[in-house]
This record gives sequence, structure tokens and C-alpha cells, in this order.
Amino acid sequence: MEFQPKINELFNEIDTYTKSHQALEKENKNLEREVKALTTRNQNLTKENNNLKTYLKVF
Repeated sequence: MEFQPKINELFNEIDTYTKSHQALEKENKNLEREVKALTTRNQNLTKENNNLKTYLKVF
């Protein structure tokens, strides 16, 4: 009986840690998606900028 409160406390700590870890993993995946989208956007803007520079050199 004397171990029951300690076991419950440990379980609650592990449960809290697990939920926190899952939330961080989800946030990390969202940030990875955002970085990928921004990288693609940056590449497209770089290409567009280079095309505009070329266009301006012609004139």
C-alpha cells in the first residue's frame, strides 16, 4: 500500500513527459514542413530574380 502513491506519482510524471514529447514532435514536424515550403519559395524567388536581372540586362 505504501508504494501506491509513489507509483501513481511516477505514472503521472511519465504520462506528462509522454504528452509533452508528443506535442514537441508534432511541432517539429510542422516546422520541418514550413522550412521545406519556405526553401521552395526561396528557390522560386531566386529563379525569378535571376530572370528579371537577365531581362533588365537585355534592355
